[in-house]
Amino acid sequence: PSGVYTLALPEGIYDLTATAFGYAPETAWGVTVIPGSHQRHDFALARLPTGLLWGTVTVLPGGEPPTRPLTVHLDQTPITTTLDRRGQFALELPTGLYTVTLRGNGYRILTDTVKVTASQTTARDYALTPAPTLILVDEGGWYYRSQIPYWRDALDSLGYAYDLHSFTAWPGDTPTLTLEHYDVVLWSSPNGSPGLVRAGAIISDYLEAGGRLLLSGQDVAYVDSGNALIELPQTYLVDQLATQFVADNAPVRTLQGQGPFAGISITIAGGTGANNQVAPDVIAIADPNVAQPAWQYGEAGLGGVAAATCTPYRALFFSFGYEAIAAQKTRHEVMARALDWLTRPPPATGLTLSYDARPPIALPGTLMTHTLRVRHVGQAGLPDSVSIETVANTWPVTVTPEAFALAPCTVQTVTVSVRVPVTAPLDAHDWTEVRVHSSQSPAVITQVLHTKTPAPILLVDDDRWYDVEERYHTALNQSGFTYDTWDTEVWGESPAEILRGYPMLLWFTGYDWYAPVTPEEETRLLSYLEAGGRLLLSSQDFLYPDPLRALGRRLGVETVIYDRATQTAAAVAEHPAGGLWGPVRLDYPFRNWSDAVEPTKGATIVARGDEGQPIALVHAGPTEPGMPRDSWRTLFYAIPLESLPSPERHEALTAGVGWLSPLGQSSWELTPTTPLPDTWITHTLILRNDDPTDHHAAFTYTAPSALELDPHSLPIDVTLTDAGQTLAWHGVLAPGSKQTFHWRARVDRHLQANTPLTPSVALAMPRWHVVFTRAVALRILGPDLTASHWTASDTNLSPAANPVTLTFQLHNNGPGALSAGAVAVWLPPGLTPLSATVPVTQGLGLELWRGDLAPGAVHTLTLPVRIQTAGRALQVDALLNDGTGRRYERALRLDIAPWRRYLPLIFHQGSPLVP
Repeated sequence: PSGVYTLALPEGIYDLTATAFGYAPETAWGVTVIPGSHQRHDFALARLPTGLLWGTVTVLPGGEPPTRPLTVHLDQTPITTTLDRRGQFALELPTGLYTVTLRGNGYRILTDTVKVTASQTTARDYALTPAPTLILVDEGGWYYRSQIPYWRDALDSLGYAYDLHSFTAWPGDTPTLTLEHYDVVLWSSPNGSPGLVRAGAIISDYLEAGGRLLLSGQDVAYVDSGNALIELPQTYLVDQLATQFVADNAPVRTLQGQGPFAGISITIAGGTGANNQVAPDVIAIADPNVAQPAWQYGEAGLGGVAAATCTPYRALFFSFGYEAIAAQKTRHEVMARALDWLTRPPPATGLTLSYDARPPIALPGTLMTHTLRVRHVGQAGLPDSVSIETVANTWPVTVTPEAFALAPCTVQTVTVSVRVPVTAPLDAHDWTEVRVHSSQSPAVITQVLHTKTPAPILLVDDDRWYDVEERYHTALNQSGFTYDTWDTEVWGESPAEILRGYPMLLWFTGYDWYAPVTPEEETRLLSYLEAGGRLLLSSQDFLYPDPLRALGRRLGVETVIYDRATQTAAAVAEHPAGGLWGPVRLDYPFRNWSDAVEPTKGATIVARGDEGQPIALVHAGPTEPGMPRDSWRTLFYAIPLESLPSPERHEALTAGVGWLSPLGQSSWELTPTTPLPDTWITHTLILRNDDPTDHHAAFTYTAPSALELDPHSLPIDVTLTDAGQTLAWHGVLAPGSKQTFHWRARVDRHLQANTPLTPSVALAMPRWHVVFTRAVALRILGPDLTASHWTASDTNLSPAANPVTLTFQLHNNGPGALSAGAVAVWLPPGLTPLSATVPVTQGLGLELWRGDLAPGAVHTLTLPVRIQTAGRALQVDALLNDGTGRRYERALRLDIAPWRRYLPLIFHQGSPLVP
């Protein structure tokens, strides 16, 4: 203060310069410093000419002096002053150009450029714009991750003054943080959460008192929801922010703005942002009556919410770090919009309309009731008179109530009941537009309600933990099928009356091992099948909770081999529900717990795994007397169908739907399947309708280029198109009826031996939008193993009859030799090869023979086995490969008698039977 200075310097020669604001600088040149001595050098600075800067500060709009603390600062100088009680200040300043900054929390920052002239007074009048009082909370300092410069940059550029509270150390259980004096709290939590600094209750109290909050942080939802297991759940997250945690790491780093941020797209990686988003949270809205979306990670979920509807507070929550927004200009715009939204007054008018969008499905002759909620969100306004009207509907509609009074922040439930006509066919649709009119606003709120009858197919999305429905949607859409979807996780178990309206159900359970099909669902499915329903179930763990459940028997399951963990799969070529796909490697979207299944009597295997283990079964049977035979029908995959590659999944689902449909018992045969060149092949198509109602049916057949259709062999009513290579027919099939079509085609004389041909016919039910194909594999001059069979003098065996020799005869009735053919067997649990050292308990695939076989030749194969079970039926499967890619199967069913024991009879003395 006295102007004395001291410098301790090494020996040398120095130039010393003294400066002070308001004085001319002075330099001493060549001052010598001698070791061990003290030298004195004085400066006498000359005062610069000065002028007076005088100002008055008022606040818009009334022009009154500021009532909050305010500073007047001259940039690049040490000069700062305050106002007197009249809002005035005066500064004597050296002549020059100055930037004056007026800053006070509660006012927008104001800057001005002023020129001060010597011996003159420069007067300025300043009018400040009121602003919210802000506190910027830096919660990242105590774990050394502060990102507050990005927030300060935005606030400074927008001209907002603020106070700063920094957590530079963990505050313990009692943080010293006061928020109630601030209009808006801006909370930066880069890697922590308010709960970690024990501020959850402080935020709750602040909001309930009418506060305004912007909270941002990539781990806030993860930690304060309790999912991180390091803090108890914080009530502010759900109760005030209406937010629930979904996932710890969003799959993308781009977001689209909604609500307050509509029209803005941001990236939270790279650019000039903090680039610190290791695991930004995905969140969801816990209460749509309070919050609305603010940011969306595309289809991955929400990244922000805005909570303000009929609440005393307004709050924004970003489940990512605001500091990570890549572009500075965008960061500034986001902050500007956030502060604008947070400081808006509550609305005086406004209605919202919410709708519980459940599947809009109703049976013909029934009512579909849609429930809507009309809410008066003008919390600062007056009661509103509301009226409802409906337009555009074809089916009869009833609205209850049609008019009502609604007080601010109250809700009225409105039901819109649609009467579905008794004559409505499958997949009929009707749309009703609901219009909500307000007496306070000319704006009309609309909601379109969709009502429909069941489609031909219901896809039941019953997966858990892993979502795989998209794989089914893709396959069904590729086939052009019309279907409805029921998500049990969203809408609960599907009602029994709705199930009965669907001719076919496709049901998948994904990774669910906990409750893949609940007892209630099983009861409904059994009832559905008893009424003649058709079911395809894909579930790797359906039999895990209870292998003896009734639905398992209806699906054709005799026994189950748990956790067989099938890696590859192939269809059984000779069954239409299987097809010609495979073998293919499976791609599991989750852990492989797939089972293998053995069929009951009457069930048939339609797909097999690595060693030949059965992995899919079909089963059918009659229901009520007088109904067509095989009325109910099931197709069960003990592997998840979603694990099939996309082409094979599409083929398997198409074949399955075709087999379940009313045309599923139709047959497609070609004779012979190993023709000679320049000979005729007879085509036989039998269309069957096993449904109790009429059906429009059609078929299309396009002959391969190697086959020439005989126009003289064509059936009546069949049209010939496409240069004589395509046949087409359509008509009506009566219930339980069949219609047979024959035609023939000549084989190209130039074809070589074993040339593959796969003629296929497309069968269709046009009104159901169901189209599927049936194909037969031909081999020109190829081998034919169709006549191969098991030989057994007695298939009723005693468990004591060990060993038993099974005999199989391999017949080649084709004109071509069998080259590199193979015969394998699948032995179910209970049978063990005689050569095995330990009993086989999980089934066994065994290659029985590999070699060649001349045309017309027969080869006998034997397989000695031991019986390891009793009192049950076993099926042994011979799996044949003709070396050209064609597969055959032949099953041998063995009935193993129960063990019998003969014990002595022992009676107690005195028994009536004892004399």
